[in-house]
Amino acid sequence: MSQSLYPRRAVLKGALTGLAAIPVVALIGEAQAATKVDPTGAQAKALGYVADSSKIDAAATPSYKAGSKCVSCVQWQGKPTDAEAGCMIFAGNLVAANGWCKVYAKKA
Repeated sequence: MSQSLYPRRAVLKGALTGLAAIPVVALIGEAQAATKVDPTGAQAKALGYVADSSKIDAAATPSYKAGSKCVSCVQWQGKPTDAEAGCMIFAGNLVAANGWCKVYAKKA
């Protein structure tokens, strides 16, 4: 009989423990991702992000088109009814549905 470096029982126990940890890690990742974009942050300022597009001065922001909002942008990762959702531009952060930034691109 040969000696095994890793007994089968230990390998199975480790695999089951790893599988059980996956949902826990996913929940921790979701909890950390739920922070709002800070409009005064460097990335938000560089992209001209505002949390309320109704306060944009269209004359001072030539790339803004009336009615443009995060909720109608292709980068929006939520449902049309969500007040806040994820954004592919501001990864790991939430943007306001009524927000806007220079990367805005209307959904088809």
